Amino acid sequence: MVSSGVDSGIAGTVSVHSDMSTAASSQTKETSVGPPPEGSSAAYFDRRRVGEDCGEDQQTVIAYEGDSDDYEALCDLAGDSATVNLSDEEYVAKFVLAEQICSTPMPSNPVMHKLTLLPKRRLFVGSYLFQAKRNSCRDRAMCAISLLGNFADWEWYTDRQRIIEEMFVDIIPRVIISYLMECIEDFVCRATGEISRMLSVLGVCEVYPLLLKSTGHDIRIRQTFFGDGQLQENAFLAKAITAVLVSQAHCIIVGDEKAAVAKLLLTLWMFVAPEWRWLCIRPYQHPYSPYLRLQAIQRIELANVMYAGAESHWPLALIDIDRRLVCTTSSYSKHRFLKLHKQKHDIALILQGIRVSPRDSGTPKIELRNCHADPRVKDFLAKMDLLPFETTTRMGFIKQFWLPDSSYKQNAMSSKWSLWSARKALDLTNNSTFLVTLAVAERMLPDITEFMCQSDAF
Repeated sequence: MVSSGVDSGIAGTVSVHSDMSTAASSQTKETSVGPPPEGSSAAYFDRRRVGEDCGEDQQTVIAYEGDSDDYEALCDLAGDSATVNLSDEEYVAKFVLAEQICSTPMPSNPVMHKLTLLPKRRLFVGSYLFQAKRNSCRDRAMCAISLLGNFADWEWYTDRQRIIEEMFVDIIPRVIISYLMECIEDFVCRATGEISRMLSVLGVCEVYPLLLKSTGHDIRIRQTFFGDGQLQENAFLAKAITAVLVSQAHCIIVGDEKAAVAKLLLTLWMFVAPEWRWLCIRPYQHPYSPYLRLQAIQRIELANVMYAGAESHWPLALIDIDRRLVCTTSSYSKHRFLKLHKQKHDIALILQGIRVSPRDSGTPKIELRNCHADPRVKDFLAKMDLLPFETTTRMGFIKQFWLPDSSYKQNAMSSKWSLWSARKALDLTNNSTFLVTLAVAERMLPDITEFMCQSDAF
């Protein structure tokens, strides 16, 4: 990503003043002169700040619209010729796509995320840009779906942007096919339904969180399984904790007794990564969604999970409290293939204009297998039995579970490996090439050469 003072028109280039083409007169909101609003000092005075977060399938751009001297000079030059006062929706529609007029294809980034802060309009705009290819390869339409929110809540959006990205990565292929093949009425209905389902997931996370931020650290041990004795003999708990760790908290809990379900949810919540905890909701508050984490559902929904689970971005785990069963789905490589098959199946249905039940025989379906407890989890529970039944003590020990074990470094130093085998695997058999690569590696990862010397690799 290149930051420049002039908009080049290339998708990968962001101008600090990329809204020059839409600079209106001093009558418009975005050109009004005055003190910056509260909470917007970062966006106002950090005028050269351009952030990016590029992933495999997405490119993120954060553009800050500042109150600079050059920007005000442009407003003065505009004079009375630019008298159009655009609404927020019109301004966003023009601003988001302005840099994409002469954009080049983005085969490696089919979806580009662009976050724009507009302090004068009190808005943040999270836009997801993608191309819709028509009959000819040269005929490409640049499209964007933008989410608008209060400027004060832009940090709330950035905390949830990764999950919203996953949703759009799934939604956009279906929207593109609908845009190209269906009539405008069907396209509007489908796009509205997709966005509504996405907002429903975000809304239930805000309305029914499993734990409020104010009480997140006030869990009492007696509310969890860690308040019981003989934990090392609880094989079900060891399997459940292992399942949460393996599935990245993409875990479904089934049980008829709500008290037992709530107890297990609070227990496993402590093993969910902090950045995913906002996706954990109270029991039975929302139908199964592949984007929620640690979700308790009714038993009647299990049949739907078998089909909808293929949409998840990671393998799942299923815990049945009543039957004391803990299952996981296939490995990531197989689950990735299953998800791709599900996406192709959904697109084929749109192309054929067929609306079928999710349980149709041709719909991909996940497969379950027994989960085996991790030995480290068993050892963790055995040590927990030695601690007093105090919330502070046991909660502190649970937090230590995430710390690296001393054996990690010991195993790395004592393990046997061959430098020559590694060089051949990396195609670094030429000595000069290897030394150049080693010099660069030392700059990126200091002391890696010292590690090789200590391990007698040279």
